Amino acid sequence: FFSGLWVYQAYSKVNNAAEAHPILKSSMNFVMKESREAYDNGKKWATDHIYHFDFLDWITKHPFYAVNCVLNAFQPVISFYLKFILTSMMSTDWILMRISNERKFEFLAANRDSLPYDATKEEIETLSRSRVLRLDALVIAFGGSVEEQEEIDVSKERAKRARK
Repeated sequence: FFSGLWVYQAYSKVNNAAEAHPILKSSMNFVMKESREAYDNGKKWATDHIYHFDFLDWITKHPFYAVNCVLNAFQPVISFYLKFILTSMMSTDWILMRISNERKFEFLAANRDSLPYDATKEEIETLSRSRVLRLDALVIAFGGSVEEQEEIDVSKERAKRARK
């Protein structure tokens, strides 16, 4: 509605200005005449060629060029789809590797050799507790909720897993 109102106001302003200036009026009449002729010619061409199936006739006369045009039209779509699949596969591998590394550092005492320095038992327990707190903070920050957990003794958890 508002765009139609804007077009009407612009048209009325141009008409009012054209009444005051004869050069503007003659140029506006010329532009309107040319645009009407272009519209009529385009409409005539479309009815002559499209309704009489000249397009199909052209395709039968130029099959290689028509196939080339169709392939060129689909090339960006196919290219995007292949890049999307490749990116999805690579990001999936990256995510799986990242989750694997996070899981490895969930049990620091069992993976002590992966740490960049020699750590004592107390340091490992401190790292585990602070890791759990930071992960809980991330879960809450992204709209989730966490349950209160009891204090985990890393050495007891490791002993339980070793017995299984």
